[in-house]
Amino acid sequence: MGYNYGSECRKFKAKWDRLCREYAEAGMSEADIQTMRDFDWEELKRERIYAIHHQSLECCFGDGDLADDGNSPLIHSQLEHLSTLQPEICDWGRLDWIEDLDTPELSAKIKALPLADHDFLSCLVADGLTRAETAAKIGVSRAAVTQRLNRIKTRLEKICSGS
Repeated sequence: MGYNYGSECRKFKAKWDRLCREYAEAGMSEADIQTMRDFDWEELKRERIYAIHHQSLECCFGDGDLADDGNSPLIHSQLEHLSTLQPEICDWGRLDWIEDLDTPELSAKIKALPLADHDFLSCLVADGLTRAETAAKIGVSRAAVTQRLNRIKTRLEKICSGS
């Protein structure tokens, strides 16, 4: 649902009419009451500006399509920029994390490792498994996982040093 400035102003006025009476009865000075009212008024204006510039997409997307009640002008004007054809979406494979490394040199060095090591490292990197979970998945002890990581590290160091 959009932001209705008129409705919010009416609510603000009703709230502050009541608060002014309560604060005056409590003995607060008119200047202090006005300062608090001005602060809340500025907050209302900030909320309006935020609402104008930030439109939720939740109202516009239901189960993958535009929802019936989604009538956002922002969505309708920008829909072509928010949509993409399926072939444009990268089809990630389990080993694509190697290509996505920050350092191309490191990516090349990991590619030089045996494929079995790629799969092993993918359990830890791409799948996000812990060493214990990796050990259970491949059917070895946790110590074996640590040893294998150390062997891979040694191989990478040899590749880096050119040996």
